[in-house]
Amino acid sequence: MKALEALKKEFTPQQFMKLTHAIQGAVMASVQTQGQTINRAERGITASETDRRIDLCVDWALERRFDGGWSVERICDKMKSFLRDRLDSKIIAPDGARWWGASDA
Repeated sequence: MKALEALKKEFTPQQFMKLTHAIQGAVMASVQTQGQTINRAERGITASETDRRIDLCVDWALERRFDGGWSVERICDKMKSFLRDRLDSKIIAPDGARWWGASDA
C-alpha cells in the first residue's frame, strides 16, 4: 500500500511501528462503531473502504507531524478520535486552530 510506504519513508522503524499500530486500532474501532450504529457488524467494510480509512489516517499523521509539529505519541493518542470524527464529519477548525476534533471540545 502506497500510503504506508510514504509513512515508512518519513519515520524511524520504531515510530512507523507505533503509527501503524495506532492506524490499525483506529480502523478496527471505526468498523466496530460502524457495525453498532448501522447494525451490520457481521458484514464489515470493503477492502477499498479499509484502504480509504488507512489513507485518511496516514495523510493526517503526516500533516500533524510535519505541518503541526506533533509528536508521534500525540498523533497515536488522537488517531482513533480523528478517524471517528472524520467519518462522522465532526471535525471543526476554529479560528487559529490547525486541527480540532469533537473530542477535544
